[in-house]
Amino acid sequence: MTAPNDLPVIDQLVVPVSGDVDDGVALAHAVQLAVRADLPVTVLRQVPGGASKRVPREEMELLAGRHSDADVRVQVIEAERPADAIVAYLEPRPGALVCMSTNSPTASRQLLFGSVAVEVARHGTAPLILLGPKAAMPEESSGIDQIVACLDGTAGAERALGVAQALAACLDLDFEICQVVAPLGPAGPQFECGYLASEAHHLESGRQIEWNVVHGETPAAGLIGFGHERPRAMLALGTHARRLGERFREGSVAVDVVSESRGPVLVVGPKCHMAAPEADAGG
Repeated sequence: MTAPNDLPVIDQLVVPVSGDVDDGVALAHAVQLAVRADLPVTVLRQVPGGASKRVPREEMELLAGRHSDADVRVQVIEAERPADAIVAYLEPRPGALVCMSTNSPTASRQLLFGSVAVEVARHGTAPLILLGPKAAMPEESSGIDQIVACLDGTAGAERALGVAQALAACLDLDFEICQVVAPLGPAGPQFECGYLASEAHHLESGRQIEWNVVHGETPAAGLIGFGHERPRAMLALGTHARRLGERFREGSVAVDVVSESRGPVLVVGPKCHMAAPEADAGG
């Protein structure tokens, strides 16, 4: 677990785009966060090797020009696949935070799970803020006011914890932790509260950390409902970003939460530079 006094540093936001209408949603959310933390934003686009960069660059500059209140730059990279370009760009930038749309026009779980976003989560070295197919443009007068790290005792959740704390500190947001348990589960309220209270006490560093027990038939259902009740909260999840068909619990929870969320979701993959080393890669 990353210690509260040794949080990773976030120094830039990266917004991968593809020329779709969803690009504007991801960039708007990234700019709102960047302005709050006084961070630069890089709009990144992949083109095939040998292809002209002029038109993509002009489109990106037009998109970036809508946000004169932020330091927005554009970068075009040659690569065979979008995920390859993004992963390569992130490798030498340990303080980067990605903000991107899942690019799932049919909003199907299968397309979302096989998207570029999941490839970047699996192989990339940066945490991702994902905007699912139900996410909308951020409100100008209000935005995210808290980050809630979702714990379940797994290595993936522990990996995401320090990153979520770092982002909350960088953006000066409230930070909470939560756990989903089944309604009237056999563990009982004393066990539920004890685990989260212990985690909150360990994380506290001069500032009390709130915690919540969330009840749901499944972890995904509980977190989706919790997110709808807290429209200005950003949920933070760890994931292995497994391939479609490998039905690992962590990956499927992250996919379901992102696909149903109306706002941004922080997802931390297994190779994230900011996260503490993972003890159990099998999750």
